[in-house]
Amino acid sequence: MADIKEAIRRVSDIVGEIATASEERNHSIQQGSVHSFTNGRNEQQAALPPASRGTRPP
Repeated sequence: MADIKEAIRRVSDIVGEIATASEERNHSIQQGSVHSFTNGRNEQQAALPPASRGTRPP
């Protein structure tokens, strides 16, 4: 019976580690998506003529 309890504890620990790693991965993906989106918007804005960006040329 002690062997079964130990095996259950190990499986539970592994499942917890997988869940933590999954959350960290999702957070990284979300951060990367925000960064990519921001860079894309900046590139789009830079490609527009000044009047389209709401600014006036000097």
